[in-house]
Amino acid sequence: MRIFSIIQSMSRIIIALGENARFRSGKNEIANDPSLLSVHGKIVSQALLSLMNKDDVAILSGGFTTGKKNGTEAKSMKNYIHFLNPKFDTSRLILEEKSNTTQTNAKEVKNIVEKLDKKQLILLAPGFHLKRAVAVFKNHGLKVKPISAEDVLENSNEYKNSFPYKVEKIKETVLNFLLIFDPEEKVQQKLAELTRK
Repeated sequence: MRIFSIIQSMSRIIIALGENARFRSGKNEIANDPSLLSVHGKIVSQALLSLMNKDDVAILSGGFTTGKKNGTEAKSMKNYIHFLNPKFDTSRLILEEKSNTTQTNAKEVKNIVEKLDKKQLILLAPGFHLKRAVAVFKNHGLKVKPISAEDVLENSNEYKNSFPYKVEKIKETVLNFLLIFDPEEKVQQKLAELTRK
């Protein structure tokens, strides 16, 4: 039995962070073709399906990170969840589609959470992203319980040994270091504005 079963009975808001949806071919929009969702987004979506119970709601957080024609990370995750389980009640998924960085994830999620009943907040993301994400959400006044997507899934070793995972882990190490000097991640926000159009 995983530790997550202990908290499964509580009514929760699970915040699932999108992870840079990547366009793999020019044929289809990400939002219309779930196979074009990044491997990180797929792992988070799979973990969310495993983690949610009947009383939970989820906020899928992630905006346009590969251009407006490619759809948002949040919509891509919703479509992928529907692809994995067509019977899943997607009305329990709240889409936050404005953010393009962890800072804006936290800001926009806070706006949504403030309108909902206070519940336990779970932050679901790949493990490499959680340390910084928890710090950023805390800076925005959100106390979250972090859960690593790969820890929810039984067979995630292949993912943790993959090249994309290792690249993102290195990137997060650098961003964690920069967070010491730039707690509002203004430099990262400027980079995102330049590169995620």
